[in-house]
Amino acid sequence: MGLDGAPPAGERFNVVESERDARQLVAHRRELRRRKESVRSGPSVLERLKSKKIPSLKIVLKADVQGSAEALREAFEELSTEKVRVEVISASVGAINETDVKLAAAAENAIVVGFNVKTVGKAAPLAEQEKIPVETFSIIYEANDRIRERMIDLLEPEYREVEQGQAESGPCSRSRASAWSPAAA
Repeated sequence: MGLDGAPPAGERFNVVESERDARQLVAHRRELRRRKESVRSGPSVLERLKSKKIPSLKIVLKADVQGSAEALREAFEELSTEKVRVEVISASVGAINETDVKLAAAAENAIVVGFNVKTVGKAAPLAEQEKIPVETFSIIYEANDRIRERMIDLLEPEYREVEQGQAESGPCSRSRASAWSPAAA
């Protein structure tokens, strides 16, 4: 036996007596994870309905390791404000591929962000065709700064009246001597 893939960061590693026990443990963990996700996504669905007017920047996030993906997810979601929300709709490990671009294309105001990964296959031409921005970074704070810039781009411009000066006008008078007339010319 062995592991099918890399376990998520912080995942506990258990030794069990049989394959049947292992399958039960995996099923139990999946159920717990599913419940946790439904609790997490439940209020956000209600929030979306209540706050339709708040613009949202959706992110499909790809990273080289699970720890980076989780750290970036948290960092991006903490950037949310009352005027613009940031939603990481997917965070996973691996290169940016066509599936990631299609997921971003299905969402409104979505971008694909890569951290220490490259774009592979037909993902780049598809992103260009679908007009989905794909940005890659190797420094976390640069990624954060870029997300802030994208949030600002979603804001509606604010127009304000600014007083630049004052003027007074008084009564106008005309004297006969200074009045010009076409007959005098």
